[in-house]
Amino acid sequence: MKRIIIDDIYDDDGEDYLKCKAKIYTNERSIGYIVDKMHKNEIISKNKEFLHIEYYNEKAIINKFKKNITKNWNNFTKLPKASELSILTKIIYKEVYESETSICYINSKKQLQEEYSLKNDDIVKLKEDINKYDLKGIITFNNEDDIYLIGWGNLETLFINDLDI
Repeated sequence: MKRIIIDDIYDDDGEDYLKCKAKIYTNERSIGYIVDKMHKNEIISKNKEFLHIEYYNEKAIINKFKKNITKNWNNFTKLPKASELSILTKIIYKEVYESETSICYINSKKQLQEEYSLKNDDIVKLKEDINKYDLKGIITFNNEDDIYLIGWGNLETLFINDLDI
């Protein structure tokens, strides 16, 4: 038996999408949290101008997300689990997942060492995860400005968050 509990629905800033965080269960056993993403046109009636999520019936939006998650159940349950990621990839994933802006900035290697006690080997493992899970463009190294690493918003949609269950 499938069960879906929608925890949060939010506007993907600057994009034409809404996202939802949902906890999914099979036979009353928690699989973890997933993030679903739908274009606003799929959710909001075509005859209404989309302004903000607050203006629409939240129950109708929840039902659209539940229907979409059910329709794509096999895709969601086959996602890799966040618990299988290397330590640095997990840190970036959690930051993106928990952030209101769905983004993670790490300013320097020094920050990695001081805040997270990480070593160069952890950066090697991050690069292995980027290749293994095809995260190029989703986790990026930036040699410009003051930012060393960036985790982008789509990262939260690519894994089952089983870290805190």
